[in-house]
Amino acid sequence: EMLRSLVGSEMCIRDRFKRDMIGLRQGDALSLQRLLKSYAPLKVLQLPGNRMDSSLLKAILVGMVRNTSITELDLSHNSIDDEGIAALSIILMKKDSSITKLNLANNSSIRADGARSLGKALASENCKVTHLNLRMNRLGDDGGERLFRYIKGSKSLQDLNVSCNALGPQSAEALLGALQPQGGASDTSTLPLKSLDLSGNSLLGEEGGRLIVAAVNAGKGLTNVDVRVCGMSASDVALVNTTVRDRGATQAARQRQIIETQMDDDILRLVEAKVKLTHGV
Repeated sequence: EMLRSLVGSEMCIRDRFKRDMIGLRQGDALSLQRLLKSYAPLKVLQLPGNRMDSSLLKAILVGMVRNTSITELDLSHNSIDDEGIAALSIILMKKDSSITKLNLANNSSIRADGARSLGKALASENCKVTHLNLRMNRLGDDGGERLFRYIKGSKSLQDLNVSCNALGPQSAEALLGALQPQGGASDTSTLPLKSLDLSGNSLLGEEGGRLIVAAVNAGKGLTNVDVRVCGMSASDVALVNTTVRDRGATQAARQRQIIETQMDDDILRLVEAKVKLTHGV
């Protein structure tokens, strides 16, 4: 019924489909499966708040095995567990995977095994995910450690939200390992992380806070880090905030200099072209 209602509708000639606050049934999932197989222009699939469990998710994912158009997938506020995340991770690792933005916020059944599956997928050379939202899940300290241990191999991840996941010092130590240089002291981490939300992980405490400070110092690309309500000391919170603020200002100044240099070069070329046109020299 869903598929038939889409055909010929305004939504069907766009590149986005959103269904939320309704609740999916098996028939709906199979209709979405057929849609994903047959409708190439679809780029954004948003299914938040649909009481979707892993069984329904796996039915939908069958339609994504050969899909190469979906770049944004929102599965937030559902009931997906580790089994569903394992199936999704297979899609993320396929050679022609196209998903760059993935929202899994508030699926409270995603735990340590799901975190490990996601971490392995993110480390895959085929994975293209740049933005991952895992806010308000139940990864726990073990799950955070597994996730960070694997994502150090990611070549694409730029924005990660793991707020409110009961992460602790074990996770902080793994994060430090992910952001530390892979070679010598002059080397940099291959993880291209720019934004990291750790807020609401009060179990990090002062022990984890010291490790977070070291991780932020090591992650030279980090320009946005949220450590509110993490149980860290006020001095460590201040160190994190100062580091990312100064780093962001430095990068912004460098970018302005690049733009200004490019503008100067463009102006110079225009002047040279005008002189040649006017004087023939």
